[in-house]
Amino acid sequence: MGFSRPRDRQVNLLMLMDRAGAGGHHVYHGLAVARAGRARGWRIDLVAPVSDLDHRGGADLAEAIRSTGGVLVDVPNSGLGRGAPRGYFWGQVQRWTRIREAMKQASGLRAHDVVYDSGGDSWYLACAALGAPVRGTPIVTVLLRARFHHGGLGFGAGYRVPGASLQKMAIIGFLRRREVAAIATVDEPFADVASREAAPAWQKVHYVPDIAQQAQPVVRAEARATLGIDRGIFLVACVGGLTARKGVAPLISALGHQTCPSGVGALLVGKADAEIRSILRSDLARGLERSGRLWVRDAVYSDDLFRNALSAADVAWVGYRGHGLSSAALWEAVGAGVPVLGCAKGLVAYEIRRHGIGMTADVEDPAVIAQNLQRASTDKEAMARWRENETKVGSLHTPEQFGEAVADVIATAYHAKA
Repeated sequence: MGFSRPRDRQVNLLMLMDRAGAGGHHVYHGLAVARAGRARGWRIDLVAPVSDLDHRGGADLAEAIRSTGGVLVDVPNSGLGRGAPRGYFWGQVQRWTRIREAMKQASGLRAHDVVYDSGGDSWYLACAALGAPVRGTPIVTVLLRARFHHGGLGFGAGYRVPGASLQKMAIIGFLRRREVAAIATVDEPFADVASREAAPAWQKVHYVPDIAQQAQPVVRAEARATLGIDRGIFLVACVGGLTARKGVAPLISALGHQTCPSGVGALLVGKADAEIRSILRSDLARGLERSGRLWVRDAVYSDDLFRNALSAADVAWVGYRGHGLSSAALWEAVGAGVPVLGCAKGLVAYEIRRHGIGMTADVEDPAVIAQNLQRASTDKEAMARWRENETKVGSLHTPEQFGEAVADVIATAYHAKA
């Protein structure tokens, strides 16, 4: 949705953050919004598990909050994830309840004009059923997991979404709650669909550009020397939690396929789960390691390792399995100017094809992945074109752009209340 940028008086913003650990998107989203609000003269208080902020991004967020004249209010980490022990809806109710409790804890600070919570996916269903968890103060949130519309994604990226109509009903119920002033989404097709809906509540949906952790690049030769990787290898990097969802197994199978050039290798960086560790113990994976074509860093990665991994890479792997949503890894690669090899369906595929920043493949077919690796390693013109396109789109997906866009949404909610 488009809107003008109103001039703000000082906004007293309350930011809620249920989880703030290293590597999560909540901290980087919150930091971008806090810095944008600070530039506008806002005062921002943060309710979050303060112990979670013990990392570089968390420390930067705490500093940004304090520099606005705001304070940190400590709450326990909920430990709630999408797999809540008593079911999805119960997990939503727990998160909804925690927002109400956070509001009570912050009530003694000052009167807040707007509440901002970056985790709307974890409580929108409870809100639709039970009402808003806040009273009398507009709340702005972010939805990252809306996918009822993904059957109609352009560029051949659509896929079947079970329960799509039910999710759409829940989201419209959420939007109709008076205190829900606006939702921001990094899914531009979602915002486009909302703009065409007749019900006025859909006008609360605003597109904001997705971002991820930013890597300050180093010279490739230096990055590879640090990581112990051959300077002559064509390297595909997979950075993030190493799980089945990340398509690690198909990537390893593709490296071992007869059509994959022997000069192509992979770097896997991130904490591996039990299934992936089993695959890494396979004869194929061990053979690739012995031949200097597979490097694994099975650990929660530091900022330095993250930076070196992307700096060392020729291409980045975002070949998700069963994940149709946006991806931090995609935008990390784009920000670093690294072309991407991704899945054939979903929002990642949509963005790759729309912007021309790499190739997509059926991630269940190692032969097709191997063909893409072969092309990427030999087609210099295509690689140059993808990098040039990433330079263009990357300038729209910076923390500054995200922070300003969300701050605009918050300012609109503030002025609508006034």
